[in-house]
Amino acid sequence: MSMNKANEALISSILRRETATHNPAAGTTAVVSVAGVPKVRYTLDTLTVSQRNQTAAAYTATLTVRDASIAGTILAQWEFVTAINAVDRFSERLALPGLVNSGIFSVWDPPAASVTQKVAIAAYRESES
Repeated sequence: MSMNKANEALISSILRRETATHNPAAGTTAVVSVAGVPKVRYTLDTLTVSQRNQTAAAYTATLTVRDASIAGTILAQWEFVTAINAVDRFSERLALPGLVNSGIFSVWDPPAASVTQKVAIAAYRESES
């Protein structure tokens, strides 16, 4: 049985995907990354996050996507204001390319003790040199 070109391309793209998730305890910063690979550029294509505020007054936090490290160049940034006893959710299809040889990182601001943050990313290898 032979595969057609579309199926071959689909399988190839699946094999080139990297994913990462972090679901820490309340009061712990959620950080995820796809590690850099020599001669490879990753493009972040899916970002899913949530923030639960259990008892703090309205809580504001910033979610940042960076290139190379948690101190790297900012690729995108969102601010969330979560009311008391509420949950904010965000899931987006993106096309944020990183630099060749660099990873992609997503990090929340450090949360209050009563705030739980979760984050998941998916990125694919866009090019190899």
